[in-house]
Amino acid sequence: MTPRSLVLTACLLGAAAPVDGQSIFNAAGFGLPVEALDGRARALGSFGIGLQGAGMLPTDPAAAARVLLPTGVIVVQPTWVDFSQEGVSDHDYYQGIRFPLLAIAYPVYRGALMLNLASVFDQSYAGQRTAEVELGGTTYPVVDQFEQEGSVSQISLGYARMIGERFSLGFSVGHYAGTVAQSLVRSYEAAGEDAIEPYLSTGSWRYSGESVTGGASVELWGIVRVAGSATWSTDLDANATGETQGGDQTLKFPLQLRLGASAILTPGLNLSASAVRADWSAAAEELGGTAGTTLGLGVGLELSQTSLFGREAPLRLGYRRAALPFPIAGDDVKEEILSGGLALVFSQANGVVLATTDVGVEKGRRTGGGLTEDFWRGTVSLRLAAF
Repeated sequence: MTPRSLVLTACLLGAAAPVDGQSIFNAAGFGLPVEALDGRARALGSFGIGLQGAGMLPTDPAAAARVLLPTGVIVVQPTWVDFSQEGVSDHDYYQGIRFPLLAIAYPVYRGALMLNLASVFDQSYAGQRTAEVELGGTTYPVVDQFEQEGSVSQISLGYARMIGERFSLGFSVGHYAGTVAQSLVRSYEAAGEDAIEPYLSTGSWRYSGESVTGGASVELWGIVRVAGSATWSTDLDANATGETQGGDQTLKFPLQLRLGASAILTPGLNLSASAVRADWSAAAEELGGTAGTTLGLGVGLELSQTSLFGREAPLRLGYRRAALPFPIAGDDVKEEILSGGLALVFSQANGVVLATTDVGVEKGRRTGGGLTEDFWRGTVSLRLAAF
């Protein structure tokens, strides 16, 4: 049994108590997917495609064609989680923080160059449990302490350009990279002549892979934007390093398809909707379990003509529902989120926003395998132009 499966088994047997990290579902498959979205997309319940205005999200490369000035975005995302397990009265609480996206766009050659550093999977998790095992006819109390630390990220470079006044195209090429280290320590509560040496299993892997994303968007009647994108990836290779007790692994990445649209219902009121689909079933064999097709849907409303402290401050509301790709304890994992947020424009010139911060707040729940996570997640992004 590999350290990865040992960690997952320890998580699921008995009353596993997570003490660190952002989700117990990080322990399933290759971790918890992390979407590289900014505060606006999060507040609108969006999967980051088809929103009005210029954008630099990796999921919608065509939106960068509308960037008029050199622009950069950085995103920070804290999370607070209340974890519970079916049949166990105690709750556990933990929190974490991510920086899921750093993006830069620079107008050039009648279009825009894009550079993105984005999170893909979060695998950081730690916890412990108590149990009893039988050795040589004697039952011993044991304490299992398990930890995994790491993530998979993507760096990508792309180009987007307008074709006429209403149509835009964009593409990017990316490289996946990251590392993860895992350990499981089993301590036996026995002393004297019955003392038993602790059991230790460790492993570390280095990830690599490539991707290509292409997208297009079109403006219809001056009030509707429709966009689509697709990401094709090579296999994600996990190469064992050092004296890892476990061999190399490979995750077959699916083709990821996204579709989004937004419409100006009235001056100052925008409606957006988006969807994402990916078939992860090809990854099931390597993971030693099951993985299926995931589908996510999101909708949002934006009031763009509101103000706060005398400054322009669009208000946003959203809802989204999605399935996570990796089941836990043989059960599919579902995620449902209500969201809201606002923007605060600090500076603009001739109708072009030069500095703004977008804040999204989400109240969500993940369920699967008798486990439930109720979480609050904040997303704050800072966008600067003409720097």
